[in-house]
Amino acid sequence: MKRLLLFSFVFIAVSLVWAVIWPVSFEYAVNGFGLWFNGSVNRGIEFVVQNAPVYAPVQGEVVFECTEETLFGGFPVPQGSMLVCKNQGDILTIYSGILPSKLLEQHPVFEEHTMLGTTRDTADAHMYTYIFDLKNTVYLHPHHVYPEIKENILPQVRTALLMQDTIEVSLSTVKSIKQGNWYIKLRAVDLITQNYVDGIKTVTCLLDGAEKQSVVLDTISIKNGKLYYQVNKAWSNNVLDDEGFLILGPIYITKGKSIISLVLEDFYGNKKSYSWPVIVE
Repeated sequence: MKRLLLFSFVFIAVSLVWAVIWPVSFEYAVNGFGLWFNGSVNRGIEFVVQNAPVYAPVQGEVVFECTEETLFGGFPVPQGSMLVCKNQGDILTIYSGILPSKLLEQHPVFEEHTMLGTTRDTADAHMYTYIFDLKNTVYLHPHHVYPEIKENILPQVRTALLMQDTIEVSLSTVKSIKQGNWYIKLRAVDLITQNYVDGIKTVTCLLDGAEKQSVVLDTISIKNGKLYYQVNKAWSNNVLDDEGFLILGPIYITKGKSIISLVLEDFYGNKKSYSWPVIVE
């Protein structure tokens, strides 16, 4: 095992800038930030590519590397290897599933475009990249740092349910509901390429045109082992259920005719509004 610990975590303010390159081409990206798979929320981007060079998107310094499958005490290393780099201020870029370059041992400080290592030379090679803000203990969507992808595909709703106690009804088929507090159970995605599926940046819920709730999903805070998201400009850990569905509400719906709307926005400003009329008894 090889590990480098070369700095103290000094908490200072930092502003993010776009990197000049992706660590590997976004054409190899598959599962993006905020997606639910394998029983958890992805806090980075997954790439599927065999024996590919991985380049530094921004200048930085290696602070940790590991090329064995477990740390001391038997703690497993994701994808069997890891590289952690300090970039601006308190920002860390983390790579799992990378085989670090041996040159980093002698030259841990690097510039943009420096080759950091390679992905594994196996048919099922997977690499993950994460951006972590040490000061605020939040994971940031890597699109905050990586170069912009020119895409205009609108975010998509895959599942939208109204939920009350043990009742769950699809918004696309429900005609009438009872007056009272209701939750919306949502799964939505943003398609970047044919293979790259990303999470959405924000979702805003409206009732008859009036905003009821707004959730920001491009940052995830970690507190006491729990995941927090920004809901109406405050942090909340009551955003996802055990199956990874986004839970909005409660929203009190009174008798009469109402229109429930969801406005989804991706990281590049593409927006799509979905609306469903309901009769409230």
